Amino acid sequence: MCNLYKILNIFVYFSYFSEYYIYNYAMDIKNLFPNIDFTDTIKCINSSKNIVITTHINPDGDAIGSSLSLYYALTNMKKKVNIIISDSGCPEIYKFLTDAEKIQQYKPITHNEKIHSADTIIVVDCGELARINILEKIIREAPAKKILIDHHINSERFADYSCVDENAIATGEIIFALLKQANIKINKQIADALYCSIYSDSGGFRFYKTSQRTHFIAGLLLKAGTNIDEIYDNVYNKNSLSKIQIRGLAMASMKAELDGKLIFMFVTKKMFLQTKATNEDTEELTQIALSVKNVKVAILIREYDDGLRVSLRSKQNINIEPIAKKFNGGGHLNAAGCKLNNISTEDAKKLLTKEVEKILK
Repeated sequence: MCNLYKILNIFVYFSYFSEYYIYNYAMDIKNLFPNIDFTDTIKCINSSKNIVITTHINPDGDAIGSSLSLYYALTNMKKKVNIIISDSGCPEIYKFLTDAEKIQQYKPITHNEKIHSADTIIVVDCGELARINILEKIIREAPAKKILIDHHINSERFADYSCVDENAIATGEIIFALLKQANIKINKQIADALYCSIYSDSGGFRFYKTSQRTHFIAGLLLKAGTNIDEIYDNVYNKNSLSKIQIRGLAMASMKAELDGKLIFMFVTKKMFLQTKATNEDTEELTQIALSVKNVKVAILIREYDDGLRVSLRSKQNINIEPIAKKFNGGGHLNAAGCKLNNISTEDAKKLLTKEVEKILK
């Protein structure tokens, strides 16, 4: 009996030691992203006084959360910081985040001087600089040091310092590691923005690249004070009537191809007019299509005056990024997009069906 007691004690001791070791190993931020050396990036940020942050057009939760988390951290360090986005301010859905109104839509008269006078420009969640649209030329030509923080596949390395990991579920994960390694305290504001970033780009922790690391970081953000009920409620439970109405019309438009493995949804100009919905109101429609039984790939085609915008989503390890890339778009393994010009909706459907068929073989 005494020997059994000793054995149990030894087992408990080693179990505790193992958990302690694993926890502290993970707490070493270098082990979260071993392929990224943040040293030079941190030196650049520390020596900067005037910083511009930008991200891609049609910013999503990761783009907004990443930008704002850096804004909070850098202003706490007494840096002068401007967030400037090519085509918009903060989308309505993310305006609950503190200081969301500080996100500025680019205007040449107002912002060209701010960009040229910055000593550092940080581009977040943007695999190709072309995705910042009309800001691309002025950013490339600006004398400032450039930092890229991103998680897209085949990310363009245009910056002086790149913090890129294609296996991260969201850019927010990488920013978390950067801030921790820089010994910057993660307060509630930063935690809320980073949680919003990670939650949105992981599809609520459902997408293929969601990892143990993702949940570990989310747990530390909860510890820092983020309120997950508040974030979920603001992102998913504050729908306008227009958003619900256009969702209904889009759902009624669904068409199945490839024996039900592919689903198309359509939003026409007439639907936009009928419901008075915005582009932002259609952002989550592909997730509805992807929820249909046996579906592997979902495609949303939205009709605008200047062409068709295509959003692609997939399940598991089905890589749809090459399809978007073929048509001058981009994205991730499970989420990508592109634009098609001078083509009808029906012809676009046929074209995209052929491309999806190739990757499902």
